[in-house]
Amino acid sequence: TAAGSITVGAAGALVATLVDATGGLVDLDAAGLLTATSVTTNTSGIIDLDTSSGGIIATSVVSADTASITAAAGDITLGSVTAVNAVDITSTAGSINDATADAIADVVGSSVTLTAATGIGSGEALEFVDGASVNASVTGTGNINLQGLGALTLGNANTAAGSITVGAAGALVATLVDATGGLVDLDAAGLLTATSVTTN
Repeated sequence: TAAGSITVGAAGALVATLVDATGGLVDLDAAGLLTATSVTTNTSGIIDLDTSSGGIIATSVVSADTASITAAAGDITLGSVTAVNAVDITSTAGSINDATADAIADVVGSSVTLTAATGIGSGEALEFVDGASVNASVTGTGNINLQGLGALTLGNANTAAGSITVGAAGALVATLVDATGGLVDLDAAGLLTATSVTTN
């Protein structure tokens, strides 16, 4: 759109090959696999991606405001998600995964909140830009694996049954880290500040 919002729903899978809204939001809802190949808002406008089953593949998501990605069932696979403001990604019954093994940031936002049932970056660490602020929570059985490409602030990271591994190419601030039934491994190339780190 030149000036407006885009709202699309599907009773099954939804493939968004090229969606670009200027001055409005993008709201995509699916009842099956949601594939966001290229979804963008310009000037202003949030991006909201939701599916009730099948998971989400977010290859390229660029928001001029906030970005929210939620899968009630299925995994979420991230290529590149960028927002001017906050990014919130939730996999209610699945995991949040990196699409590729590289050293490129997967999620960029003023703050990033990740919630999953069965793991975050378990197979390949999710990467974040220098200065990123991240919260991560695994509500079921699964690990958290994150990598800062520069300094990284880990506000709140917790697992119900799993380990937490976080690295930073610069300073690392671990404000509140709590792993139940697993280890905590924090590695930094700069000052490491562990305000509260616990294993249960």
